[in-house]
Amino acid sequence: MTSQPGFSDLHDHSSNSTFSQQSVVFVLFVRCIIFILATYALYALYPRRYLLILILGFGKLFSDLIQKPKVLNQSIRNILLRLGVDVRSWDMTPESPGSFQRLSRMLKSLSLGRFGIADRKDVNEYLVSKYAAFQKPLWFIVSLEYISPHSIFTYNGQLHREKRRMIVRSLASKFYSKLVAVSWSKTQLLNSQLMRRLHATTTQSSVIELSSWTYRFITDVSGESLFDYDCGLLADGGEKSDLLHLHLSQTEGSSLLEFVCHRLLVTFLPFHWIYKLPIAEIKMQEFGKKCLFEFSRKVRTKRQLKRNEAGQVEDTDAMPDFLDTVFNGSQSSDEIDGHIITMITASSHTLTSTMTFALHYLASNLSVQRKLREEIYNYIPDPAIELTPNHLRSMTYLNAVFSEVLRLEPAARSIPRIAVRDADIGNMHVLAGEELLAPVRSIHRREDVWGEDAQEFRPERWIDDISGRGGATDKTSFMPFSHGPRSCVGREYAMNEGKIFLVGLVGAFELELVDGHRELRYTLPTPLNMLSYVRTIKGRLHLKLQPVEGKWAPSA
Repeated sequence: MTSQPGFSDLHDHSSNSTFSQQSVVFVLFVRCIIFILATYALYALYPRRYLLILILGFGKLFSDLIQKPKVLNQSIRNILLRLGVDVRSWDMTPESPGSFQRLSRMLKSLSLGRFGIADRKDVNEYLVSKYAAFQKPLWFIVSLEYISPHSIFTYNGQLHREKRRMIVRSLASKFYSKLVAVSWSKTQLLNSQLMRRLHATTTQSSVIELSSWTYRFITDVSGESLFDYDCGLLADGGEKSDLLHLHLSQTEGSSLLEFVCHRLLVTFLPFHWIYKLPIAEIKMQEFGKKCLFEFSRKVRTKRQLKRNEAGQVEDTDAMPDFLDTVFNGSQSSDEIDGHIITMITASSHTLTSTMTFALHYLASNLSVQRKLREEIYNYIPDPAIELTPNHLRSMTYLNAVFSEVLRLEPAARSIPRIAVRDADIGNMHVLAGEELLAPVRSIHRREDVWGEDAQEFRPERWIDDISGRGGATDKTSFMPFSHGPRSCVGREYAMNEGKIFLVGLVGAFELELVDGHRELRYTLPTPLNMLSYVRTIKGRLHLKLQPVEGKWAPSA
């Protein structure tokens, strides 16, 4: 049985002129619709320059049709794939079904299976057994390299494995003991600062914008635990930090019109052209790049001075800390900067998003919040007690709450890859150059795995006598940190820091939603600014805080 050709396999067939004409009509129709949408989008965003951009995109869009009118170019194929249309299932042959059947296939392809790898066995092949056949898409790599040319996220093959082992080795048990101690001390500072803000309000309102405070906490913990560097965001004057300004600039996200426009630009224009355009997201990314390199320079300079004074730290069984491991395993200062920038952005931006969602869900479900607070008090009756990793492992409901947040709002909502060679995933044949997605968020909400209440926030699903996995039958049912050889190296780091943040804040304050912020609205990520690629709550998170009484009562 031979596979039917997809759009890219169309050739001239003089004996079947009707089929050829239908193919050309369909291709032209799709491209004209895209061209019209692009015209409106560009005019709305750049009324003075949209014609120039449009002319550049026009040649790219229609050039191959002028030369070979029966070939659908790779750009449109990728657009349809990104929109969720499985173009390979459209059997464009003389024996193909009629237009009605083709329409039915298209509508079916827009369901969960539209990416072709929603089946858990297929996902396991995609991310584990055949992962070498797939790499991150070019647009993803180029966007990351624009921020930092040396990043583990952009490496492939043997180089990726070497750098991954280096980072995993640096995040050993000794590091996690330090992380827990630093995080626990920072919760006391965070609660103290929040109390000061509550006392300083001139009105009866006790509403605090918590998105920025979450970022300040996580960035300070990351700076001290990873780099032995005090970022100072929780201290007085921390609101003036460029890193905080960088975070606040990402919380509004892009509009739907901007999102569509940016996707079209990435599809049709080279990145070195795009980055010269006067687009707000690009300017924002440029500001972020400057802030991150300045931060990295300060961290690197401080550690280099320390190493020069004490003598170079050798890579021995004594297990150097993360930053010394990076120094020992890097070939240049640029590579060191790349690892520093990667870790500070991966830890602060992604975890801030996750914890912001966690606070919203807890404020929306007061019974869950009270139950979590009771467990905190049972294990830690006094915040003066030293928190240990054993506390975190023993707190069943805390782990259930954290897992449920990761299930509903994974930082990586999908895992994009491009095939570097032909490969078979399940019953699907993937051609080299085709882009695929593993829809993590959709998989996390499948009713056939999680039950009829899959869309609901219910931490109790994770507390069972059999597996404690909430109903997930395998690792591909729950993969907030991806899965396989390219899974997140900071999984344990993020989980420990996030849980300690919840313990400190929920133990000291009662959280309540306020009018105007009850609805959960998401930012739209854009490929033109990888610093805002992680979706979070749009417009920041405002909650009403009520300090608890007793030993856990926070002091200003």
